[in-house]
Order: sequence, then C-alpha cells, then structure tokens
Amino acid sequence: MKKNLLYSLLAAGAMLSGGITAYAVSEAAPQKVTRASLAEQSEWTIMPASGGSTSRLPNSSSTPFQAISFRLDGLEVDQTYKEKVTVTYAGETVPYSIYATSDDEDPDNKGWSIGTTPDYDGVIIRINHQVFTTPGELVIDMQPGAFDTMDGDTSPAFHYTYSFGQEVKKEIKVIKFNPEANGTVKYLEKVSILFDVELIGADQIFCDESKAESITLTKDGTTDAIKATGVAYDESAYVEGTLPYSVTFPQATEAGEYTMTVPAGFFWIAPDNTSKPADAIESGVITAKFTVDPSVKTPMQNYNVVTPEQAPKEIKSFDHVSIDFYDVKGIYMADDAKITLKKDGKESGYTGELTYDWEYGNMHTAKVSFYKNGEDATITEAGTYDLTIGAGAIRGDEEYNDEITLTFKVNPSLVKEYTWTATPENNGKADLPNPEQNYTQITIRLNDAQTVSYDEWEDPNHDPKDGTEIKSIIVTYDNENIKAVQNANGTDEANIGWSLADNWEEPEAIIRINNKIFEKPGKLTIEIDRGMFTVDGSNPFPAIEYTCSFGEIAETKEYETQVSPDMSIDKEYLISDFEEFKIEFLNAKTAEPKTVKDYDDNDKPIMREDVNPHLAVASVVYYGDYTITKVEDAPHPTFIIKFTDLSKMDASMGGYINLSIDEGSFVLDGNQKSPVISQTWRLKRTKEIDKSWQPSPSGDIVNNGYGIFANFKFNGDETLSVTGYDKIVVKFNDTPLERIKEADADKDGVEGYWTEKNSDNALIFNMVTKQFMNKDLTGKITIEIPENVIYISGEPLGAISHTWNIVKPRDYTFKFTPGLTTEEESKDESKIVNVESLSEIIIEFPEAKTAELNNRFDINLRSNDYVAYGATAPEVEVIKDAPHPSFKLTFDPAPTVETQYRLVFYYGAFYIDNAHPSKTCTFVANLQKGSGVDGITADKDGKYSVVSLDGKVIFTNGSYDHVKSLPKGIYIINGKKISIR
Repeated sequence: MKKNLLYSLLAAGAMLSGGITAYAVSEAAPQKVTRASLAEQSEWTIMPASGGSTSRLPNSSSTPFQAISFRLDGLEVDQTYKEKVTVTYAGETVPYSIYATSDDEDPDNKGWSIGTTPDYDGVIIRINHQVFTTPGELVIDMQPGAFDTMDGDTSPAFHYTYSFGQEVKKEIKVIKFNPEANGTVKYLEKVSILFDVELIGADQIFCDESKAESITLTKDGTTDAIKATGVAYDESAYVEGTLPYSVTFPQATEAGEYTMTVPAGFFWIAPDNTSKPADAIESGVITAKFTVDPSVKTPMQNYNVVTPEQAPKEIKSFDHVSIDFYDVKGIYMADDAKITLKKDGKESGYTGELTYDWEYGNMHTAKVSFYKNGEDATITEAGTYDLTIGAGAIRGDEEYNDEITLTFKVNPSLVKEYTWTATPENNGKADLPNPEQNYTQITIRLNDAQTVSYDEWEDPNHDPKDGTEIKSIIVTYDNENIKAVQNANGTDEANIGWSLADNWEEPEAIIRINNKIFEKPGKLTIEIDRGMFTVDGSNPFPAIEYTCSFGEIAETKEYETQVSPDMSIDKEYLISDFEEFKIEFLNAKTAEPKTVKDYDDNDKPIMREDVNPHLAVASVVYYGDYTITKVEDAPHPTFIIKFTDLSKMDASMGGYINLSIDEGSFVLDGNQKSPVISQTWRLKRTKEIDKSWQPSPSGDIVNNGYGIFANFKFNGDETLSVTGYDKIVVKFNDTPLERIKEADADKDGVEGYWTEKNSDNALIFNMVTKQFMNKDLTGKITIEIPENVIYISGEPLGAISHTWNIVKPRDYTFKFTPGLTTEEESKDESKIVNVESLSEIIIEFPEAKTAELNNRFDINLRSNDYVAYGATAPEVEVIKDAPHPSFKLTFDPAPTVETQYRLVFYYGAFYIDNAHPSKTCTFVANLQKGSGVDGITADKDGKYSVVSLDGKVIFTNGSYDHVKSLPKGIYIINGKKISIR
C-alpha cells in the first residue's frame, strides 16, 4: 500500500463526524538506520534531573503518576520501545502497564508506561502513584535503541536515578534562563528565571515586586546600569519541574554583551506571601550573561519553505505551501490573516487559507492552501507567482511573523516521464532462489535515461519530496511486509530483509532481497513512490508497481462479502437496529473464524478468535464481549456477530456506527484470507439539542489585579459556533468597550477586550488592557449577545446577557472542630493542639454568607512523615441549618498512628460568597488517642528517662509517678516524643 493511500484512508476516517476510524492501517516507511549522535549526555534535558531527590512521595490518586521526561535538542522522536527500558523502585522491579496513568487503585495499574513528548522532542516515562508507598530510589535504565528519531537515529544507553521521600535541604536553585544564558539574541527585554521546584518542597518562592529596579542589566564596558521595570511570576514561561519568574527591562538593542544581576536575598522561600519570614531561605546573587546582536534573526524570522521549491527553480504545479518555523514550540494563526497570491505581478484570482500542516506531525509547520470560487485549487498555469503572508498572520511563542514573500515559478511541461523494464521481468515467474546464495537482485532500468541518483536516499537528513507526496519503498512477499536493512547480502539475522545496491549512477534502481525471505513459494511486490530518486539531475523517478511470482503459488481469489443490516446513505438508524450483524461470503465455499489455542481461567485449553472485530459507536469504541455464530444451511458461508449490551450504549447524540473486520479474520476455502470488511451507518440523533448556558463566574468577578475575565459556558457535547462577533456588546459601567486583537492588548493607549472560543465550549471575554489591570478597580461588566449570533449544533440561540459585579479580593478565616493550629502558630510546638481522632473534622466560615465546595481533591490530610498516613482527600458533606456555612470532612480510613498531621487547603478549594476562592493554608494537630500519660512504655527495667525538646535532661531511671507529675507539655520519654496533658 502506498503512503498516499494510507493517508487517504486515515483522512476518510477523520471525516466521520462521530470521530470514528473505519479501519486502522499501520505501516512504517523503510528507514536507513544509522548510529545516533546522542551519546553525549549534555544534549539531554531531563526533568526532574537525574541524581536528584525530594521529600515528596507522589502516592496520591489526585496526582495519578510521576512523569520523568527525557528531551533532546533539535531531535524529533519517532517511536519508543518499552522492551528496552527497565524501571525499579526501592529495589523492586516495576512492571510495564498501559494503564499506569490511571488514578484508579486497581493493582493492574501499578506500573509504568512510556510515550513521546507532545512536541516529539523526547520521551516521557510515567510511573503510577501506587508504586510510591515508601521512600526509595527510582532507577530507569534505557538500553541502546529505547527510542529512535524521525531521521532513523537510535538512542544510546542511559542510567537515571531519583530519590523520593528523602530529607532534602530547601534551596533556591536556578535550572535555566530564557533566553539561554550565554546565548545571542536580537534584543533583550524580558529574561525568565526558572527555579528548581523540587528543592522548595511544599513552599513557594516569593519576591518583593516593588524592588524590581534593584535588578540590573549592564553592558560590558559601561557603568550605567539598566534597571528592571518589573518582576513577576510568569506562568507562560513554565517548563516542567520549574517555578518561573520573569524580569522585564527597557528594551536593549545596542550590540554587545550584557550581564543581568539579581541581588542576594531578592527571592526567598516561604509557605505563603503574607510577609517575608525572619528565617527565610534566601537566594544568592543570580547572574546571567547575554549577547545582543541586532543582525540575529528572531525565532519567527527563521523558517524553511518545506514545499514546493522556490524560484528560480521551476515546478510543475502546486496546491499548497508549507513553511516550518523550526525555532518555536508552536504557532497560532490569526483569524484575520492577510494572504495574497499574485501571478506575474497581477491579482491571480486565488485566495489562501492558513492552517497547520499535520503531515509533519508538529505544531510549528504552517500550510497555505489555495481556493478559487470556493473550491480547492491546484495552480498549474505557467507563470511567476508571488505569495505574501502579511505581518502578524502567525504567532510563535510570544512573537509574530514579519511580512513573508515567496516566489514560485510554474512550468507545466517541466517534468519528463520515463518508461521502465525490470529483471526478472514485471508480472513474471521465477524459480525459488538457491538458498546457498545470499540474495536475489531486482533491477529496474529506465528507458531513455542517463543517470539515476540515490543521493536523497543515502542522506539521512534529506526529506525526499516531489509535489506533496511522502516517498517510500514498500517490499512485500506473500503479503508480508519485508523490512529495510543495511545490507541484504549479510548472513546474520539483522540483514534478513531488503536493501538498495549501488547503481554507480547508471539509469537503474537495484534492490537486493535476502534469500532467507524465499523459504516457500510466494509473490514478491515492490512499490516505489514517484520521485523516490532523481533522474537526469532534475526529473522524478517514476512510480513503480512490480510483481514477480517465485515458485508455484496458489491463486489468490477475490472474495465478495455482504453485511446486514443493509447500509443506506440516506437513512438514519437507531442503536436498536443493531441487535446483530450478519456477514455473508457470497462466492466462498467454506469459511471459518481464524482461531488460536488459548487457556481459560482454570488453565484448560480452549479455542478463541485470533482477530477481534472492531465496533465504534459515535465517538466511543466498543470493548464489550461478542459472539460469532455460524448460520447452518445458509446458501453462502454466513455468520452472525452479536455485541453484548450494545443496546445500552448512549447513541442519543447521533453520529455513526462502524463495524470493521481485519483481513484474515476468517479462513476461506481452506487456505485463503478473508478480505477487509468495513461498513458505516448513520445514527439518528434522538436527544434534544441542549441550548443551556451558564455565566462564569456564576457570582461576582474578583479583581486580583491580573485583568478581568468572564465567559459563557455551553454544553460540552454540543457544537458551538459564533458568527457576527461585531454584534456582541461588552460594557464596563454601562460604557461600551471596543473589541481589540489579542496582540494589541498590551500596547500603550489601547483599551477594550478580546474574545475567543475555547475547546470546552466556552465563549471567553478577556479584559487585560491597562484599564483593567488596576487592582483597585470595581464596577460592573455587562455582556449582551443578540439572537442568531451563537449557534448550538447548528441551531441559533436567542439573545443572552449577564452582568457581573467586580469586587476586590477578600480572605476568609477557617474555624475547626476539633480545633487545629495554624501552620504559623505551629512553629511554637507548645501551641500545637492534641486531638483523639481525625476521622471527622468540622470546618466553618464564620465571616461568610455562603460557601460551596469547589474541589474536594484540593483538600488533603497527611502525616508529617508522609509514610504513617499519605495525602488523602475527604468526603465532604454540607451541614444544613448551621449559623454559618459549615462542612463535615470525613476521612476513611482515618489516621491511626500517633504522630503529627497537617490538613492542607489549596487555593480555591471552596467558593465563598459567590465570588471568592478560599486561600491556600495549612493546619496542624497531634493525634493522641489516649489521655494524660496513659500508654507510655517503660524500658526493660520498668524505668523512664525524660528529656525536654531543647535537649535538657529532666530525670533518668524515674518511676511512673515521676512521669505523671510532669507539667503539661511535649517531652522525649524513652526516646519517643510524648505529649503530657
């Protein structure tokens, strides 16, 4: 199967609105494997860094897995191979599990899995939270070839270690800067400092933003320092495993070397940002050097035109242009991008549209497609074409493109076509090769050609293309794919496959096939995509479809099938119409499901189907049980397939239902494979369209000084579309606001709002101009959307509007039963309360009128050592008729070990007075199930030794009465911390 056919199949599956893949095809292009240039570990970026440690045990279901990422600069990972990776923790081997990312505590999930990073620039290994029950060391060993790259390079061996649950000294450590320290930039305006989050524990890093000017930027050879204008936590600069702060300066554009200096103590570690603790851990002096060179191109000025070739070279035609902005993580297209295409200096009549080019598997390649009269267009008329992409049409990271102008010269008669002959001849027959010889050679010679160049194939960095097709060579024998190897003339196992032989620039392609492939009669097929090689310096090698039969082989028969229920494109079906599926093989004499020997739960041998049928309903793949029953006395071999509980599936939203059966699932006429069977039916939508909406926030908007944000949320199962953005009215204190572009929001003198529709079916309104960045701002925001502007699953929505009050943030105190000690108070251990049980805790908001739980997983109780009792989220129950908003927190199982516990509430665990998220805070208590001195264990002589917390010996070899006479407090008695009450 050719590559372009493979992508056509995938594209056809993607067109089903229910999201169904009609039939899954898996095929990999042959690769020329080379040794990787990855052995130097300095090329790796690993988070968290190998050899590190943390006091944290990632064993909470609210954090289902611990991720370890291995990234490589400038490389793109293709596939991972789990069998070449081993993972151990605390000396125990951790098994592989495809469900390692699940928060379910099923023992089958207790393992690890591997995958590529979202940008394909490395791999991520994820270890399930159930693995980390005790402190220990995580060890990951990667053998050579644990993954390979898009260029065919293989990874080297790597040994990784990291310790969890260890005592770690808190430290402020810089992992990296952005831009990179000692790097060269076009100008310098913002520097992001990324701190190691693992070294600060549960605390945070803070700074005094009002003292930003103490951070300086000094050009070498000068004494005048440029003072910073701002410093703030910057989520946009986040990199896994870091805590980012960004420093802004007046833009430095003069060429030279600059040193940024952050004075000692500017940053500090603390549990909250109320005030800087007297004993806070502070940062040392932080410095970084940068070189400013105005001639350097910014990331969005660095790009490659991937296809087609630009003038002065000529091309036969083109239907799109692909541009790779390789220095940015991802690009985003502007809604109003200006695209023009001129022919010979005049308007061409074609329009262009910007999208991602998903063919390259990344988010930094843009594609301009062309249309004429609303239809897809291929440009074939001779002439010189100038494509212009307007400035600001594409954003990458935080930067927009400059205007881009590209020139293409079209010559429809450019390409020369060639005929070919083959040895052995095409569609011919040959004897089975002599097994004493190493290989069989297939020579494809072009008529009227002078040379055929393999340059593209031999260069692993070359991406051979002609037009828009991806090039490949596919070799199969008896329908089995034959892999590409280094040298098919070799005798070892690694060379059982096919390889190219040198043609010495002769007008031919030579393919050698290891003779171990030809163990039995079969049909050899070689498919070479057009343009795989270069002919006579500029012309594409023709498309080749070569076959030759070796030995005497059975005739392959084409089989006809019929699937019931009958499929009609004009009919919509209900799920109840599919109680069973009938498969008929119309021109087969016999048919049987292909089975293999297996064993049941009692280890008894049974037969089961070798290949399962696939069923997809709407966007859900069916994984339930099924039965295959042969229909006796039918005129043709016939089978009934029933899927258990199919009728219980929710198909009320409509979409499609698809049945797919792989090739060879049945054995026909004793030795033939059944063909691929795939049929799709349209499902009728029976559920009424949900046009409901909710304003968000549901109450007031809290002004935290970062801007004002409001949105309308719609049902996530429906399709949301918006037309006529200009008809929407947004008012601040009854004064209409201007709609602006996101890119203009931070420009001086620009005021207004910008809006967007996100993937969660929310229409978001962002007010982040200078007017709305005032933390003292109050008032009201009103949004009015007239009818027929919003469409829900194709149906228009009536007019909607909502008004929000803008209020200042407010903190609310917690009150507990039993009483707990605040983390600040707990620094004096004598103030820590003792409780007999932590199974139930009552929390009350005495200053609030209303409160509601936002997320129970933002509440957790844990022991100080994290081992006696890991972080557990409670069940939360509202206490009705209480004088103030109150909740009962129930922990099951409850803590039993007598030690110190911390109850942590993360930001936003509760939503108070219809507007305010509760703050992050921690409370402390000692669990003492007995009272007084009951349960204190004497030493082997029945005596007690008592020491105060500051190390003063109070008495040794004392009696039980001596202990009972101690004043209330906390003591070390016979080596154990005991609270006397």
